[in-house]
Amino acid sequence: MGFSLQWVIFAITHGVLSVALHSITLYLWVATAYVRFKSIRDIHKQGYHLNDQNYVCYIFVIIVIVIAFLCIPSILIHDIIVVGKSDEKTFYTIGIS
Repeated sequence: MGFSLQWVIFAITHGVLSVALHSITLYLWVATAYVRFKSIRDIHKQGYHLNDQNYVCYIFVIIVIVIAFLCIPSILIHDIIVVGKSDEKTFYTIGIS
């Protein structure tokens, strides 16, 4: 049993993006907890200064880049395999390298 090439590409893309976005969400959740802790601690120590909170954007960008880089192997392990041809249609499936 096989599927169209568009469906196989969609399935691979969906799987990889789901893992990547879920990982980014979890790491940003942890980073948010850290930012809250640091902000509350800083308020009690020296008062609140809005200009001191620029590191939050850097944390977000670093997390997104690192997780995107770590997801490259999950893209590379998927193979698109031809399983059959009938009439003018070719059917494919997904294999793992």
